[in-house]
Amino acid sequence: MDKGMRARQRRSRLTRQQGGSLSALKVMDTQVEQCVLALSLDPSEADRLLQARIEDARAQGTAALSAWVFLRCSLVIQCQATELPSWFDACLVEHPEEARDALLFFPAPASLLEERHQHIMPLMRRQPLASVPVLVELVGRLSVHEALPHLLNIQRGAPQLASVHLALLRLGVFNTHSEAFVRHALAHGPVDQQVLALQWVAMSGWRRLYHLGRPLLRSPHAPLQSLAWALHALDQPGQAVELALAMGATPDAEWSPVSHPGRLPEALWWRVLALCGHLKALMAACQRLASQEGPVTEPQMDFLWLTLGQVPPALCQKPNLAEPRQLALRELVLQCFRQAFVPLQNGADTAPWTLAAWASDPEQAADQRLRMGRPLGRQRQAQGFPRVLPELSLPLRQWLYFERAHVTQSPYAIDAGEVARRQYGAAMLVDLIDELKATEPSTAPH
Repeated sequence: MDKGMRARQRRSRLTRQQGGSLSALKVMDTQVEQCVLALSLDPSEADRLLQARIEDARAQGTAALSAWVFLRCSLVIQCQATELPSWFDACLVEHPEEARDALLFFPAPASLLEERHQHIMPLMRRQPLASVPVLVELVGRLSVHEALPHLLNIQRGAPQLASVHLALLRLGVFNTHSEAFVRHALAHGPVDQQVLALQWVAMSGWRRLYHLGRPLLRSPHAPLQSLAWALHALDQPGQAVELALAMGATPDAEWSPVSHPGRLPEALWWRVLALCGHLKALMAACQRLASQEGPVTEPQMDFLWLTLGQVPPALCQKPNLAEPRQLALRELVLQCFRQAFVPLQNGADTAPWTLAAWASDPEQAADQRLRMGRPLGRQRQAQGFPRVLPELSLPLRQWLYFERAHVTQSPYAIDAGEVARRQYGAAMLVDLIDELKATEPSTAPH
């Protein structure tokens, strides 16, 4: 019970801080599932003890209350599934985040690609769908197609409810009502509504709406600014790189729109450069990496994983000596240039970190993009997720999910904070679909 509580707290902290790789998330998710399955061997006694822990935490005002509520909700879902007790209705209102996550985790499916949502419809019959936003979100995330008529009715009666449009998108429905909501929200809506509107655009793959995010590239609100940059980097990667390099970066702890106007938070700056992968951006990033003191940060590791395919150990060590760090980085970049067939000048192994000093034809090289050390063209970009996906942090992983929607121009509405098994299952399906497409006979004229 205590192990499950601590695992839940670590997971909540990780997702709240927008950090942690998919590999790290999988460890904590597995621990939580194992603990709840163990508690389900004696559910009545476990429930009694959990209720006592909840009462103690509430009386003492401890931070563990959230984790205990989550575990109790998870236990009752795992054991009773469709017959959830009446106290669960109160939890949906009083502790919506904990109840939502419990419903997303449990009941644990027997296989990676299985989904169990038979407990949602009985809840909807007890709680009106329109009055509980958590249920609307769950209908979309768990693909409860039986609730589709209810969602469409709500959309027509309350077109301003953003959660309904996102739920419909996750069910594969994106209509003119949703487009009207997005345009109105970005033009006149409050910040939280604008965030959900940009999420809808990014998940939908509707490229003709991407330009609506450009006025928000300099937004003082971090979630809004991040989504706007994701859309811009997908829609116009060359322009996004040029603008990001021109604006420069400020450490996240020091960044504010007032004290650093016209500059980007450092994590966002690295994320833009990583997703775009242009060689000009790579050289500017490597110049910073080679000159900095100390080991690489999480956003910098994301950049190295996605762009070059690996993180040299010399860049992570403490103490981080300058000479081994620069030598390891230079060797890796030279290797990737050769793999991408970028012609190099003779003095590239000692040249300064500029494309003009490295490439024989800098103008042509400037348009090339790298993904895991290989050229990123239209054909490669349409393939499955990179093999380093489990090593990437939550924000960049989400951008790759957005990229999938952009490339296919169809909804890909999975969240990077989702249960790890669901993310792995989605990635596996993408790989399988792309492999099947690759084996189909070509219909092109010969």
